[in-house]
Amino acid sequence: MTYIKCALIAFTLLITFNISAQSSKLIGKPAPDIHFTDVLNDTKSSYKLSDFKGKVVIIDFWATWCASCIVELPRLESWQKKYPDRLKVITIASDSRSRLQKFLKNKPIGLPIVLDSIDQYEKYFPHRGIPHTVIIDRNGIVSAIPSVDQLRDTDMEQLLKGKKVDIVMKEERLDFNSDNDLATYSKGKGVQILVTPYLNGLPVMSTSFMNGKMTFVNVNPTIIYREITGINPFTRSEWLSVNSKYRVFGEETSICLELKAADFTEEEAKSSLMRYMQVYSPLYASIELRERKVKVLKMIKDQFSLSKSENQEEGTYSFSGNGIEVKGLNIKPLSDFLEQKLRVPIVDETHIIDKLNYKFPWYLEKPEAYVEELEKLGLKLEDATRQIEVLVFSDKK
Repeated sequence: MTYIKCALIAFTLLITFNISAQSSKLIGKPAPDIHFTDVLNDTKSSYKLSDFKGKVVIIDFWATWCASCIVELPRLESWQKKYPDRLKVITIASDSRSRLQKFLKNKPIGLPIVLDSIDQYEKYFPHRGIPHTVIIDRNGIVSAIPSVDQLRDTDMEQLLKGKKVDIVMKEERLDFNSDNDLATYSKGKGVQILVTPYLNGLPVMSTSFMNGKMTFVNVNPTIIYREITGINPFTRSEWLSVNSKYRVFGEETSICLELKAADFTEEEAKSSLMRYMQVYSPLYASIELRERKVKVLKMIKDQFSLSKSENQEEGTYSFSGNGIEVKGLNIKPLSDFLEQKLRVPIVDETHIIDKLNYKFPWYLEKPEAYVEELEKLGLKLEDATRQIEVLVFSDKK
C-alpha cells in the first residue's frame, strides 16, 4: 500500500506540483549531487551523493507511521549487508529525531536514516506517496523509480552488474488535485454518476444511452436494471426477498440517476452502471435461467407480409399508447412492445433477421385486437413453456 503525504500549507502544495512536472524526466539523467545532513545510524553524520560514485545507490523515502514502508526495510537491509562494496542504501524519513530514535530502539535496523522532517529532499525526487524508491546506477544516473515491492533479488543482482532489468515502475500522478474532476486524470475514459432521492415535480422517465448520457428520473431500481440488461422486470423476474419494499413503486422506493460517460460505448457505460448498482444500490440483481410460461411469436406460413427496409441508415422505432412504428429494424421492437402490453414473456421464434418497416396499432379499449393485427402481418402468438433469462432480485443486508 502507498500512503499519501499531505501538505498542510496550500503554498507548499503549489510548489510541489510545479516541481513535480519534471519528475518523469529524471530517469536517464544524472542525479543531483545531494548533500545529506543530519544522518542517523551511520558512520558519518553527513555526506554527498557523489561520495558513492561507483556504487549503486538506493534512496528510499519512508516514515515511521507507514506500515508498508517498514515492511520493506528488512529487504533493503539484507541487500546492504550482502553487497556492502557495491551498494549504498540511504533512507530518508519524514519524522522527528526523537521519534526516529524511539523507532531504532524498538526495531533496530542496519541502515542510515536521513532526518527530513520538513521534506527538504523531496524537491530532488518529487512524489506524493511513500514508500518512494529511487535507484541510481554506478555512474550517478537515475536508472529506475520502481515499485519496491516488485523488486526481486535477481533484479538487484543485475542492477549491480550494470545491466538493465524489467522492473515494474511506480505510477504516480504528481499533478493530482482533489479539487479537479477525476475525469481530468482518466485519459479521456471516465464515468460520472449523480444519484438523488425522489424529486417532487419531475416526471417518471428513463432514457437509453445517447450522446454519452443515460438519465433515470423518479424510477424504481428495477427499471435501471432493465435498461442495463434489456430484461423486463415486470415479466421476467424472481424475488428472493419476498417482502421487499422495492416490489412496490412509489416515492420511497424511487431514485433519480444520471450517468455521463462521453468517451464510452453503450456497452461500456452499461457495464459501469451495473458495477455501480451491484455495489451501491439497496437492491441486488443477478441474471439466471428459469423455466416460465411464455407466448411464442411465430410466422404464419405463407402469410408473412412485412416489407424489407431499403434504408441503409441506422434503424429507428417509436411507440406510444396507440402502438409502435418501426423503420429499418428487425422484429425485436414488436416482441418487446407486446411483452410490455401483455405482461407475459414473449419469445421470438420467427428467425427473422431482415431489417423491416412496419406499424403495429394498439387499442387500449380493445386489447384483444392484437391477435387480429398480428395476423395482418402474418404473425401469431402461441402459449408455451421455455427456459428464459430472468432478473433475480434480493435486498442487500
